[in-house]
Amino acid sequence: MVDFHSHILPGIDDGAKDVDMSVKMLETSFKQGIKTILATPHYYKAHNGIDEFIKKRNDSFNILKNKINDNMIEAPDIKCGAEVLLCHEIMKEDVEKLCIEGTNTILVELPFTIWGDWLYEDIYLLIVKHKLNVVIAHFDRYVKNKKDFKNIEPIINLDVNIQLNADTIITRRDRKIVDIFFNEYRVNHIGSDMHNLTTRISNMDKAVSLIEKRYGKDALDKIISDSNKIFKG
Repeated sequence: MVDFHSHILPGIDDGAKDVDMSVKMLETSFKQGIKTILATPHYYKAHNGIDEFIKKRNDSFNILKNKINDNMIEAPDIKCGAEVLLCHEIMKEDVEKLCIEGTNTILVELPFTIWGDWLYEDIYLLIVKHKLNVVIAHFDRYVKNKKDFKNIEPIINLDVNIQLNADTIITRRDRKIVDIFFNEYRVNHIGSDMHNLTTRISNMDKAVSLIEKRYGKDALDKIISDSNKIFKG
């Protein structure tokens, strides 16, 4: 199983504070059956440039990887990427550098503001002009009730991939929203979106179990297939 969204890299964003926390988070993921985990620290254009961000991310990854190797820790395979906050300014930059390593797939976070036409246009340009496979991070966060799906339908119709958070899938109050995603639209990937060991932990194992129980083995197999295909070109 692939955890498509996490903040496990130490000291780079609001995720793991240090390498020891990172290791514990990875050990938890491994015990939950996660084979591959995407390290997707936040990228905010307002904070730094792409090259500066990638250097910080790679430095953080190397610290973590050395810790894992030196101590022979059992952990999922880590792929580096980013959770990219969409803003019009990044369209002028080499956004391809923010893709998940070895792929043309980019994980995009949408702004929690009123969406203008620019947002739909920029997603379209990422797909058509930049030829990227766009995954919308925690798409579940942008809908609170069935009426909100009218706002996100234009994005879904752009043929983006949809990533839902494990916590939303297992939370009873969000069940109707998750039902709509699975039964009327689609779910391509799931992610823990874990940030720490206390308040924002990984519940991937619970989410996987609930998906199979509530939506069927075919739904789970499709998520596994869609996520694995990202790394097969």
